[in-house]
Amino acid sequence: TSHEFQHEVMHICADLVTKGIVEAVRKIGFFTIIADEARSFKTEQLSLCIRYAENIEVRERFLCFIDCSSSRGAEGIYRCIKKALEIRGLQNLPVIAQSYDGAAVMSGHVSGVQQRMKTDHPSAVYVHRMAHKLNLVLVDSCKVNRTAVGFFNVIEKVYNPFAAPSNHQVFLDMQQALGLKPREIVQLSDIQWACKWKIVLAVKMQYTVIIKSLEKLSDPAEKWSIEASGLNQHMRRLQFIACLLIFQDLLNVVHVAHRALQAQDMTLAKASDTIERLKYFFKKCRSDESWSSVWEDITRFCQDHNILQEEANDCQVPKKRRVVKSSATLKDFLVSDTLGQILDAMNGELKRQFSKESMAIAGAVDSVLKCEKDVQPFLQQYAGPLNINPYIVASEMELFASTDCSITLEKLQNEVSPSQYPNYYKLIQLSLTLLVGTVTSERSFSAIRRIRSTMASDRCSSLALLHIECDMTAKLISEDIIDVYASQGKRRMQL
Repeated sequence: TSHEFQHEVMHICADLVTKGIVEAVRKIGFFTIIADEARSFKTEQLSLCIRYAENIEVRERFLCFIDCSSSRGAEGIYRCIKKALEIRGLQNLPVIAQSYDGAAVMSGHVSGVQQRMKTDHPSAVYVHRMAHKLNLVLVDSCKVNRTAVGFFNVIEKVYNPFAAPSNHQVFLDMQQALGLKPREIVQLSDIQWACKWKIVLAVKMQYTVIIKSLEKLSDPAEKWSIEASGLNQHMRRLQFIACLLIFQDLLNVVHVAHRALQAQDMTLAKASDTIERLKYFFKKCRSDESWSSVWEDITRFCQDHNILQEEANDCQVPKKRRVVKSSATLKDFLVSDTLGQILDAMNGELKRQFSKESMAIAGAVDSVLKCEKDVQPFLQQYAGPLNINPYIVASEMELFASTDCSITLEKLQNEVSPSQYPNYYKLIQLSLTLLVGTVTSERSFSAIRRIRSTMASDRCSSLALLHIECDMTAKLISEDIIDVYASQGKRRMQL
Protein backbone atom coordinates (compact mmCIF):
# COMPACT_ATOMS: atom_id res chain seq x y z
CA THR A 1 0.00 0.00 0.00
CA SER A 2 3.03 2.32 0.13
CA HIS A 3 2.84 5.08 -2.46
CA GLU A 4 6.58 4.70 -3.06
CA PHE A 5 6.12 1.02 -3.91
CA GLN A 6 3.18 1.81 -6.20
CA HIS A 7 5.19 4.57 -7.85
CA GLU A 8 8.13 2.26 -8.55
CA VAL A 9 6.02 -0.65 -9.82
CA MET A 10 4.13 1.74 -12.09
CA HIS A 11 7.41 2.92 -13.63
CA ILE A 12 8.57 -0.67 -14.07
CA CYS A 13 5.36 -1.57 -15.90
CA ALA A 14 5.64 1.53 -18.10
CA ASP A 15 9.28 0.74 -18.88
CA LEU A 16 8.36 -2.82 -19.90
CA VAL A 17 5.62 -1.56 -22.22
CA THR A 18 8.02 1.01 -23.69
CA LYS A 19 10.64 -1.71 -24.15
CA GLY A 20 8.15 -3.77 -26.14
CA ILE A 21 7.36 -0.78 -28.38
CA VAL A 22 11.05 0.03 -28.93
CA GLU A 23 11.91 -3.59 -29.76
CA ALA A 24 9.17 -3.67 -32.39
CA VAL A 25 10.40 -0.41 -33.93
CA ARG A 26 14.06 -1.48 -33.93
CA LYS A 27 13.08 -4.72 -35.65
CA ILE A 28 11.45 -2.70 -38.45
CA GLY A 29 14.23 -0.12 -38.64
CA PHE A 30 12.37 3.18 -39.16
CA PHE A 31 9.42 5.12 -37.76
CA THR A 32 7.43 8.36 -37.85
CA ILE A 33 7.22 11.01 -35.11
CA ILE A 34 3.86 12.42 -34.01
CA ALA A 35 3.84 15.29 -31.53
CA ASP A 36 1.31 17.80 -30.25
CA GLU A 37 1.12 20.04 -27.21
CA ALA A 38 -1.68 21.23 -24.97
CA ARG A 39 -2.11 22.94 -21.63
CA SER A 40 -2.94 20.66 -18.72
CA PHE A 41 -3.24 21.73 -15.08
CA LYS A 42 -1.20 24.92 -15.56
CA THR A 43 1.60 23.10 -17.41
CA GLU A 44 2.37 22.74 -21.11
CA GLN A 45 2.52 19.05 -21.97
CA LEU A 46 4.00 17.69 -25.20
CA SER A 47 2.57 14.33 -26.24
CA LEU A 48 5.14 12.23 -28.12
CA CYS A 49 3.92 9.28 -30.19
CA ILE A 50 5.37 7.16 -32.98
CA ARG A 51 3.93 5.29 -35.95
CA TYR A 52 5.31 2.16 -37.59
CA ALA A 53 4.09 -0.84 -39.58
CA GLU A 54 4.39 -4.19 -37.84
CA ASN A 55 3.76 -7.16 -40.16
CA ILE A 56 2.19 -4.76 -42.67
CA GLU A 57 -0.24 -3.50 -40.03
CA VAL A 58 -0.28 0.12 -38.87
CA ARG A 59 0.70 0.77 -35.26
CA GLU A 60 0.52 4.14 -33.54
CA ARG A 61 1.94 4.08 -30.03
CA PHE A 62 2.15 6.65 -27.27
CA LEU A 63 5.63 7.10 -25.75
CA CYS A 64 5.41 9.79 -23.08
CA PHE A 65 4.33 13.22 -21.95
CA ILE A 66 7.04 15.87 -21.76
CA ASP A 67 6.66 18.98 -19.62
CA CYS A 68 7.83 21.76 -21.92
CA SER A 69 6.50 24.69 -19.89
CA SER A 70 9.95 26.24 -19.59
CA SER A 71 11.02 25.54 -23.18
CA ARG A 72 8.17 26.32 -25.55
CA GLY A 73 10.37 27.64 -28.36
CA ALA A 74 11.38 25.58 -31.38
CA GLU A 75 14.83 24.80 -29.99
CA GLY A 76 13.45 23.78 -26.60
CA ILE A 77 10.73 21.51 -28.01
CA TYR A 78 13.20 19.94 -30.45
CA ARG A 79 15.63 19.17 -27.62
CA CYS A 80 12.82 17.62 -25.58
CA ILE A 81 11.87 15.31 -28.45
CA LYS A 82 15.50 14.43 -29.17
CA LYS A 83 16.20 13.64 -25.52
CA ALA A 84 13.08 11.47 -25.21
CA LEU A 85 14.15 9.44 -28.26
CA GLU A 86 17.70 9.07 -26.89
CA ILE A 87 16.46 7.81 -23.52
CA ARG A 88 14.47 5.09 -25.30
CA GLY A 89 17.27 4.15 -27.70
CA LEU A 90 15.61 5.34 -30.90
CA GLN A 91 18.03 8.14 -31.81
CA ASN A 92 19.96 6.08 -34.38
CA LEU A 93 16.95 4.84 -36.36
CA PRO A 94 15.83 6.79 -39.47
CA VAL A 95 12.83 9.07 -38.97
CA ILE A 96 10.96 9.02 -42.28
CA ALA A 97 8.27 11.60 -41.44
CA GLN A 98 7.13 13.99 -38.74
CA SER A 99 3.66 15.37 -38.11
CA TYR A 100 2.75 18.42 -36.02
CA ASP A 101 0.16 21.18 -36.17
CA GLY A 102 0.55 24.27 -38.34
CA ALA A 103 1.94 26.57 -35.64
CA ALA A 104 5.06 28.44 -36.77
CA VAL A 105 7.13 27.08 -33.88
CA MET A 106 6.50 23.54 -35.18
CA SER A 107 6.14 23.98 -38.96
CA GLY A 108 8.58 26.84 -39.62
CA HIS A 109 10.75 26.01 -42.66
CA VAL A 110 13.69 28.10 -41.42
CA SER A 111 14.04 27.36 -37.70
CA GLY A 112 10.91 25.40 -36.74
CA VAL A 113 10.94 22.02 -35.03
CA GLN A 114 10.45 20.20 -38.33
CA GLN A 115 13.45 21.94 -39.91
CA ARG A 116 15.66 21.23 -36.89
CA MET A 117 14.62 17.58 -37.00
CA LYS A 118 15.74 17.39 -40.64
CA THR A 119 19.28 18.32 -39.63
CA ASP A 120 19.56 14.93 -37.90
CA HIS A 121 17.11 13.05 -40.15
CA PRO A 122 17.16 14.49 -43.71
CA SER A 123 14.48 12.05 -44.90
CA ALA A 124 11.96 13.16 -42.24
CA VAL A 125 9.38 14.90 -44.42
CA TYR A 126 6.99 17.21 -42.58
CA VAL A 127 3.30 16.35 -42.80
CA HIS A 128 0.86 19.00 -41.65
CA ARG A 129 -2.06 16.99 -40.26
CA MET A 130 -4.71 16.85 -42.94
CA ALA A 131 -7.70 17.11 -40.63
CA HIS A 132 -6.28 20.39 -39.34
CA LYS A 133 -5.69 21.64 -42.89
CA LEU A 134 -9.27 20.79 -43.77
CA ASN A 135 -10.38 22.75 -40.72
CA LEU A 136 -8.39 25.78 -41.91
CA VAL A 137 -9.92 25.48 -45.39
CA LEU A 138 -13.46 25.56 -44.10
CA VAL A 139 -12.97 28.22 -41.44
CA ASP A 140 -11.33 30.61 -43.92
CA SER A 141 -13.92 29.85 -46.62
CA CYS A 142 -16.85 30.79 -44.38
CA LYS A 143 -15.34 34.22 -43.75
CA VAL A 144 -15.54 35.36 -47.38
CA ASN A 145 -19.32 35.83 -47.37
CA ARG A 146 -21.21 38.34 -45.22
CA THR A 147 -24.29 36.15 -45.02
CA ALA A 148 -22.28 33.19 -43.72
CA VAL A 149 -20.44 35.38 -41.20
CA GLY A 150 -23.75 36.74 -39.91
CA PHE A 151 -25.22 33.25 -39.69
CA PHE A 152 -22.38 31.87 -37.56
CA ASN A 153 -22.46 35.01 -35.39
CA VAL A 154 -26.09 34.24 -34.55
CA ILE A 155 -25.28 30.54 -34.04
CA GLU A 156 -22.50 31.49 -31.63
CA LYS A 157 -24.83 33.76 -29.64
CA VAL A 158 -27.43 30.98 -29.29
CA TYR A 159 -25.12 29.22 -26.85
CA ASN A 160 -24.81 32.16 -24.44
CA PRO A 161 -28.34 32.44 -22.97
CA PHE A 162 -28.72 28.66 -22.52
CA ALA A 163 -25.35 28.40 -20.76
CA ALA A 164 -26.88 30.07 -17.69
CA PRO A 165 -28.22 27.37 -15.29
CA SER A 166 -31.75 28.77 -15.01
CA ASN A 167 -32.09 29.27 -18.78
CA HIS A 168 -30.62 25.83 -19.43
CA GLN A 169 -33.33 24.32 -17.27
CA VAL A 170 -35.97 26.16 -19.33
CA PHE A 171 -34.39 24.63 -22.44
CA LEU A 172 -34.46 21.10 -20.95
CA ASP A 173 -38.04 21.47 -19.71
CA MET A 174 -39.17 22.63 -23.16
CA GLN A 175 -37.58 19.58 -24.80
CA GLN A 176 -39.33 17.32 -22.32
CA ALA A 177 -42.67 19.09 -22.85
CA LEU A 178 -42.41 18.57 -26.63
CA GLY A 179 -41.35 14.94 -26.21
CA LEU A 180 -37.96 15.42 -27.89
CA LYS A 181 -34.68 13.69 -27.13
CA PRO A 182 -32.41 15.95 -25.01
CA ARG A 183 -29.68 17.55 -27.10
CA GLU A 184 -27.16 20.11 -25.89
CA ILE A 185 -25.87 23.17 -27.76
CA VAL A 186 -22.06 23.37 -27.84
CA GLN A 187 -19.89 26.44 -28.09
CA LEU A 188 -18.33 27.43 -31.41
CA SER A 189 -14.57 27.20 -31.93
CA ASP A 190 -12.35 27.86 -34.95
CA ILE A 191 -9.91 25.21 -33.72
CA GLN A 192 -12.39 22.33 -33.74
CA TRP A 193 -14.54 22.32 -36.85
CA ALA A 194 -16.63 19.42 -35.54
CA CYS A 195 -18.29 21.76 -33.03
CA LYS A 196 -19.74 23.78 -35.94
CA TRP A 197 -21.34 20.63 -37.30
CA LYS A 198 -22.68 19.72 -33.85
CA ILE A 199 -24.22 23.10 -33.10
CA VAL A 200 -25.76 23.51 -36.59
CA LEU A 201 -27.25 20.02 -36.34
CA ALA A 202 -28.52 20.72 -32.81
CA VAL A 203 -30.12 24.02 -33.83
CA LYS A 204 -31.88 22.37 -36.77
CA MET A 205 -33.12 19.40 -34.73
CA GLN A 206 -34.17 21.58 -31.78
CA TYR A 207 -35.32 24.62 -33.77
CA THR A 208 -38.85 24.64 -32.32
CA VAL A 209 -37.52 24.15 -28.78
CA ILE A 210 -35.06 27.02 -29.15
CA ILE A 211 -37.69 29.39 -30.59
CA LYS A 212 -40.22 28.60 -27.85
CA SER A 213 -37.54 28.90 -25.14
CA LEU A 214 -36.42 32.26 -26.52
CA GLU A 215 -40.03 33.46 -26.57
CA LYS A 216 -40.34 32.53 -22.90
CA LEU A 217 -37.05 34.26 -22.04
CA SER A 218 -38.11 37.37 -24.01
CA ASP A 219 -40.40 38.41 -21.16
CA PRO A 220 -39.26 41.90 -20.02
CA ALA A 221 -39.01 40.60 -16.47
CA GLU A 222 -36.34 38.08 -17.48
CA LYS A 223 -32.64 38.92 -17.18
CA TRP A 224 -31.87 37.75 -20.74
CA SER A 225 -34.93 39.37 -22.35
CA ILE A 226 -33.01 41.68 -24.72
CA GLU A 227 -30.64 38.95 -25.97
CA ALA A 228 -33.44 36.38 -26.26
CA SER A 229 -35.71 38.77 -28.15
CA GLY A 230 -32.97 39.67 -30.63
CA LEU A 231 -32.03 36.04 -31.25
CA ASN A 232 -35.67 35.12 -31.72
CA GLN A 233 -36.05 37.70 -34.46
CA HIS A 234 -32.82 36.69 -36.22
CA MET A 235 -33.68 32.99 -36.17
CA ARG A 236 -37.10 33.60 -37.73
CA ARG A 237 -35.63 35.28 -40.79
CA LEU A 238 -35.69 33.40 -44.06
CA GLN A 239 -32.00 34.14 -44.59
CA PHE A 240 -31.07 32.37 -41.34
CA ILE A 241 -33.21 29.33 -42.17
CA ALA A 242 -31.63 29.09 -45.64
CA CYS A 243 -28.13 29.13 -44.13
CA LEU A 244 -29.15 26.60 -41.49
CA LEU A 245 -30.28 24.01 -44.03
CA ILE A 246 -27.48 24.65 -46.51
CA PHE A 247 -24.71 24.46 -43.93
CA GLN A 248 -26.26 21.42 -42.27
CA ASP A 249 -26.04 19.49 -45.57
CA LEU A 250 -22.50 20.71 -46.29
CA LEU A 251 -21.19 20.07 -42.80
CA ASN A 252 -22.59 16.54 -42.72
CA VAL A 253 -20.37 15.55 -45.64
CA VAL A 254 -17.42 17.54 -44.31
CA HIS A 255 -17.80 15.84 -40.93
CA VAL A 256 -17.62 12.41 -42.57
CA ALA A 257 -14.42 13.45 -44.37
CA HIS A 258 -13.00 14.96 -41.18
CA ARG A 259 -13.64 11.75 -39.21
CA ALA A 260 -12.11 9.66 -41.99
CA LEU A 261 -8.91 11.73 -41.95
CA GLN A 262 -8.62 11.16 -38.20
CA ALA A 263 -8.80 7.36 -38.42
CA GLN A 264 -5.77 5.63 -36.92
CA ASP A 265 -5.29 3.36 -39.95
CA MET A 266 -5.66 6.22 -42.46
CA THR A 267 -2.92 6.27 -45.10
CA LEU A 268 -1.83 9.05 -47.41
CA ALA A 269 -3.42 7.25 -50.35
CA LYS A 270 -6.81 7.04 -48.63
CA ALA A 271 -6.51 10.66 -47.46
CA SER A 272 -5.80 11.86 -50.99
CA ASP A 273 -8.84 9.97 -52.27
CA THR A 274 -11.01 11.49 -49.51
CA ILE A 275 -9.93 15.03 -50.42
CA GLU A 276 -10.61 14.42 -54.12
CA ARG A 277 -14.09 13.13 -53.32
CA LEU A 278 -14.76 16.22 -51.21
CA LYS A 279 -13.71 18.48 -54.10
CA TYR A 280 -16.10 16.64 -56.41
CA PHE A 281 -18.91 16.99 -53.85
CA PHE A 282 -18.47 20.78 -53.65
CA LYS A 283 -18.37 21.02 -57.42
CA LYS A 284 -21.56 18.96 -57.70
CA CYS A 285 -23.33 21.15 -55.13
CA ARG A 286 -22.72 24.17 -57.37
CA SER A 287 -25.17 22.91 -60.03
CA ASP A 288 -28.59 24.49 -60.60
CA GLU A 289 -30.37 21.21 -59.80
CA SER A 290 -28.77 21.09 -56.37
CA TRP A 291 -29.89 24.65 -55.51
CA SER A 292 -33.44 23.90 -56.67
CA SER A 293 -33.74 20.97 -54.25
CA VAL A 294 -32.28 23.08 -51.45
CA TRP A 295 -34.89 25.78 -52.06
CA GLU A 296 -37.66 23.19 -51.82
CA ASP A 297 -36.26 22.06 -48.44
CA ILE A 298 -36.17 25.67 -47.22
CA THR A 299 -39.80 26.26 -48.21
CA ARG A 300 -40.88 23.02 -46.56
CA PHE A 301 -38.99 23.85 -43.35
CA CYS A 302 -40.70 27.25 -43.14
CA GLN A 303 -44.10 25.68 -43.65
CA ASP A 304 -43.49 22.98 -41.03
CA HIS A 305 -42.47 25.56 -38.41
CA ASN A 306 -44.88 28.34 -39.43
CA ILE A 307 -41.96 30.74 -39.84
CA LEU A 308 -42.35 33.60 -42.31
CA GLN A 309 -44.83 31.59 -44.34
CA GLU A 310 -45.92 34.50 -46.55
CA GLU A 311 -42.36 35.56 -47.36
CA ALA A 312 -41.38 31.99 -48.16
CA ASN A 313 -44.26 31.59 -50.60
CA ASP A 314 -43.54 34.89 -52.34
CA CYS A 315 -39.83 34.13 -52.89
CA GLN A 316 -38.84 32.73 -56.26
CA VAL A 317 -35.88 30.58 -57.12
CA PRO A 318 -33.17 33.01 -58.24
CA LYS A 319 -32.68 33.17 -61.98
CA LYS A 320 -29.39 32.07 -63.43
CA ARG A 321 -26.98 34.98 -63.66
CA ARG A 322 -25.24 35.83 -66.88
CA VAL A 323 -21.72 34.49 -67.28
CA VAL A 324 -19.13 37.05 -66.26
CA LYS A 325 -15.52 36.66 -67.29
CA SER A 326 -13.37 36.69 -64.17
CA SER A 327 -9.74 37.54 -63.63
CA ALA A 328 -7.14 34.83 -64.21
CA THR A 329 -6.00 35.20 -60.60
CA LEU A 330 -9.49 34.16 -59.44
CA LYS A 331 -9.80 31.10 -61.67
CA ASP A 332 -10.51 28.85 -58.67
CA PHE A 333 -13.24 31.13 -57.29
CA LEU A 334 -16.60 32.46 -58.41
CA VAL A 335 -16.99 36.10 -57.36
CA SER A 336 -20.60 36.45 -56.24
CA ASP A 337 -22.77 37.85 -53.49
CA THR A 338 -24.61 34.53 -52.88
CA LEU A 339 -23.92 31.56 -50.68
CA GLY A 340 -22.52 29.82 -53.75
CA GLN A 341 -19.43 31.93 -53.16
CA ILE A 342 -18.66 29.77 -50.13
CA LEU A 343 -18.60 26.59 -52.21
CA ASP A 344 -16.26 28.18 -54.72
CA ALA A 345 -14.01 29.44 -51.94
CA MET A 346 -13.95 25.96 -50.36
CA ASN A 347 -12.94 24.39 -53.66
CA GLY A 348 -10.23 27.00 -54.19
CA GLU A 349 -8.86 26.57 -50.68
CA LEU A 350 -8.85 22.78 -51.03
CA LYS A 351 -6.79 23.09 -54.21
CA ARG A 352 -4.39 25.48 -52.50
CA GLN A 353 -3.94 23.62 -49.23
CA PHE A 354 -3.89 20.16 -50.84
CA SER A 355 -1.87 21.02 -53.93
CA LYS A 356 -0.65 18.51 -56.50
CA GLU A 357 2.89 18.88 -55.21
CA SER A 358 1.87 18.11 -51.62
CA MET A 359 -0.06 15.02 -52.78
CA ALA A 360 2.77 13.60 -54.92
CA ILE A 361 3.92 11.27 -52.15
CA ALA A 362 0.29 10.30 -51.57
CA GLY A 363 0.14 9.12 -55.16
CA ALA A 364 3.30 7.08 -54.62
CA VAL A 365 1.71 5.45 -51.57
CA ASP A 366 -1.26 4.45 -53.70
CA SER A 367 1.07 3.02 -56.36
CA VAL A 368 2.93 0.93 -53.80
CA LEU A 369 -0.24 -0.53 -52.30
CA LYS A 370 -1.59 -1.30 -55.79
CA CYS A 371 1.79 -2.72 -56.87
CA GLU A 372 2.18 -0.23 -59.71
CA LYS A 373 5.48 1.06 -61.06
CA ASP A 374 5.06 4.79 -60.34
CA VAL A 375 7.01 4.82 -57.04
CA GLN A 376 9.90 7.10 -58.00
CA PRO A 377 9.06 9.81 -55.38
CA PHE A 378 9.48 7.13 -52.71
CA LEU A 379 12.71 5.71 -54.06
CA GLN A 380 14.30 9.14 -54.50
CA GLN A 381 13.47 10.07 -50.91
CA TYR A 382 13.99 6.82 -49.01
CA ALA A 383 15.99 4.29 -51.05
CA GLY A 384 19.28 5.39 -49.51
CA PRO A 385 18.34 5.83 -45.82
CA LEU A 386 16.30 2.59 -45.72
CA ASN A 387 18.69 0.53 -47.86
CA ILE A 388 16.13 -0.29 -50.56
CA ASN A 389 17.52 -1.47 -53.91
CA PRO A 390 15.52 0.49 -56.54
CA TYR A 391 16.23 -2.04 -59.30
CA ILE A 392 15.42 -5.17 -57.30
CA VAL A 393 12.24 -3.67 -55.82
CA ALA A 394 10.92 -3.03 -59.35
CA SER A 395 11.50 -6.68 -60.22
CA GLU A 396 9.86 -7.86 -56.99
CA MET A 397 6.77 -5.73 -57.68
CA GLU A 398 6.61 -6.98 -61.26
CA LEU A 399 6.79 -10.59 -60.10
CA PHE A 400 4.09 -10.13 -57.45
CA ALA A 401 1.78 -8.27 -59.86
CA SER A 402 2.11 -10.97 -62.55
CA THR A 403 -1.03 -12.74 -61.26
CA ASP A 404 -4.46 -11.78 -62.55
CA CYS A 405 -5.94 -11.28 -59.07
CA SER A 406 -6.72 -7.78 -57.84
CA ILE A 407 -4.24 -6.52 -55.26
CA THR A 408 -5.66 -5.48 -51.88
CA LEU A 409 -4.07 -4.68 -48.54
CA GLU A 410 -5.30 -8.00 -47.20
CA LYS A 411 -3.62 -9.80 -50.10
CA LEU A 412 -0.37 -7.93 -49.39
CA GLN A 413 -0.54 -8.88 -45.70
CA ASN A 414 -1.05 -12.55 -46.51
CA GLU A 415 1.32 -13.05 -49.44
CA VAL A 416 4.17 -10.51 -49.25
CA SER A 417 6.83 -11.84 -46.91
CA PRO A 418 10.17 -10.24 -45.94
CA SER A 419 12.02 -13.36 -47.03
CA GLN A 420 10.59 -13.54 -50.57
CA TYR A 421 10.08 -9.81 -51.28
CA PRO A 422 12.47 -8.01 -48.86
CA ASN A 423 12.61 -4.69 -50.72
CA TYR A 424 8.91 -4.54 -51.64
CA TYR A 425 7.98 -5.59 -48.09
CA LYS A 426 9.96 -2.65 -46.71
CA LEU A 427 8.35 -0.33 -49.26
CA ILE A 428 4.88 -1.40 -48.10
CA GLN A 429 5.87 -0.81 -44.47
CA LEU A 430 7.12 2.63 -45.48
CA SER A 431 3.81 3.44 -47.20
CA LEU A 432 1.82 2.50 -44.11
CA THR A 433 4.19 4.32 -41.75
CA LEU A 434 3.72 7.68 -43.48
CA LEU A 435 0.95 9.39 -41.57
CA VAL A 436 -1.75 11.99 -42.21
CA GLY A 437 -2.24 13.56 -38.77
CA THR A 438 -1.62 13.74 -35.04
CA VAL A 439 -4.78 12.04 -33.83
CA THR A 440 -2.96 9.71 -31.44
CA SER A 441 -1.34 12.68 -29.68
CA GLU A 442 -4.71 14.42 -29.43
CA ARG A 443 -6.31 11.32 -27.93
CA SER A 444 -3.58 11.17 -25.31
CA PHE A 445 -4.72 14.54 -23.94
CA SER A 446 -8.13 13.01 -23.25
CA ALA A 447 -6.35 10.36 -21.22
CA ILE A 448 -4.37 12.87 -19.20
CA ARG A 449 -7.59 14.67 -18.23
CA ARG A 450 -9.13 11.41 -17.05
CA ILE A 451 -6.24 10.26 -14.87
CA ARG A 452 -4.54 13.43 -13.63
CA SER A 453 -5.49 15.61 -10.70
CA THR A 454 -2.32 16.53 -8.80
CA MET A 455 0.61 14.25 -9.45
CA ALA A 456 4.20 14.50 -10.62
CA SER A 457 4.83 14.69 -14.36
CA ASP A 458 6.77 11.42 -14.57
CA ARG A 459 4.09 9.51 -12.63
CA CYS A 460 1.38 10.95 -14.90
CA SER A 461 3.36 9.99 -18.02
CA SER A 462 3.84 6.40 -16.83
CA LEU A 463 0.20 6.04 -15.82
CA ALA A 464 -0.93 7.52 -19.14
CA LEU A 465 1.28 5.08 -21.05
CA LEU A 466 -0.24 2.10 -19.24
CA HIS A 467 -3.73 3.47 -19.81
CA ILE A 468 -3.35 4.40 -23.48
CA GLU A 469 -1.43 1.26 -24.51
CA CYS A 470 -3.72 -1.00 -22.46
CA ASP A 471 -3.41 -3.83 -24.99
CA MET A 472 0.31 -4.09 -24.28
CA THR A 473 -0.19 -3.50 -20.55
CA ALA A 474 -2.53 -6.50 -20.41
CA LYS A 475 0.29 -8.70 -21.79
CA LEU A 476 2.71 -7.88 -18.95
CA ILE A 477 3.84 -10.89 -16.91
CA SER A 478 3.87 -10.50 -13.12
CA GLU A 479 7.10 -12.48 -12.80
CA ASP A 480 8.91 -10.05 -15.11
CA ILE A 481 7.76 -7.09 -13.03
CA ILE A 482 8.91 -8.81 -9.83
CA ASP A 483 12.30 -9.65 -11.34
CA VAL A 484 12.93 -6.07 -12.42
CA TYR A 485 11.78 -4.78 -9.04
CA ALA A 486 14.10 -7.18 -7.21
CA SER A 487 17.08 -6.25 -9.37
CA GLN A 488 16.85 -2.51 -8.73
CA GLY A 489 18.52 -2.51 -5.30
CA LYS A 490 18.56 -3.96 -1.79
CA ARG A 491 15.53 -3.06 0.30
CA ARG A 492 16.03 -5.14 3.45
CA MET A 493 16.29 -3.03 6.56
CA GLN A 494 19.19 -3.57 8.96
CA LEU A 495 17.72 -4.21 12.41
